[in-house]
Amino acid sequence: MIWLAARYHFPSTYTCRMPMSSPVAARALPTPGPATIRLALIRNAIELFGLAATRDELFPVIRAMPIRVQPPERVAISQQQLRLYKGSIINGRAGLQAGLGYREVAAADGPLIVYLQVSGEVKQPIEQALYAVGAWGSADSLTYCERVGEMEPPDAVLAPLQSMSSQVSLSQRFIGLAAEFRDQHVTWDEIGAAGTVGSPDSIVTSLWAWPLQICERRSMGLTLRRCSQPNR
Repeated sequence: MIWLAARYHFPSTYTCRMPMSSPVAARALPTPGPATIRLALIRNAIELFGLAATRDELFPVIRAMPIRVQPPERVAISQQQLRLYKGSIINGRAGLQAGLGYREVAAADGPLIVYLQVSGEVKQPIEQALYAVGAWGSADSLTYCERVGEMEPPDAVLAPLQSMSSQVSLSQRFIGLAAEFRDQHVTWDEIGAAGTVGSPDSIVTSLWAWPLQICERRSMGLTLRRCSQPNR
């Protein structure tokens, strides 16, 4: 087994939406969660290698492989006001009704690094799928893969809150909801042939802790800096 490290650059602001947040006031995460990464790889694998090869050969690997996420050196999250349009009936005619909404967006200083543990047999197709990632979940989270190489992950990575050591101080850490596959036995039919969530039971949402220290908090956002201390 080897660890692959994929380095991603964010060319602009991005929105990795927090699960269960309101579409009218969407919360943002500093990085994509594990489920978002797995789904992106499944979609890219289908485009690169076809549906049958992805389902039979790569999907069992992607659903079970360990994932570690090292966030950028610094991340700023701010709240932006949006003009939203909702379809409605106005004077007996279909039209659009304007309204206001809010969405948090993030800006990164430094690369995001995703670590995946795979066997040497699937190294090449997984590398190609990693290079093909152009967005995390939606078009407003554009990214670019700079390189992929073999490297073991550091200790300071994204981790489930329940796995955190009692010796780790969480008072100033960023903690948020993130999604992950239910287990290593999620089926292809549950995920869906397009790399989307076909069954809501296939994904679980829980609290995760990012190795990011809250440096500054304001009414419209906050600034985060990566910690060097282990996150487990």
